[in-house]
Amino acid sequence: MSTAWMTPAELAAELGQTERWVVTHMRTGDIPSVKVGRARYFTPECRAALVARQIAEAAIPAKQVG
Repeated sequence: MSTAWMTPAELAAELGQTERWVVTHMRTGDIPSVKVGRARYFTPECRAALVARQIAEAAIPAKQVG
């Protein structure tokens, strides 16, 4: 993981997603970001929080059907 602040386009490239996907999830709060002026950036802490959330969600067992 990079130590630099990233733009939505850079984060999208790192995650293998589109910039639109990143912006949509940023706006809903699924991806934390930092606002500087009119721009949004993703700090290393923001990206670590995203990874931690994904790990936590993956650890929740699926509901059993029956």
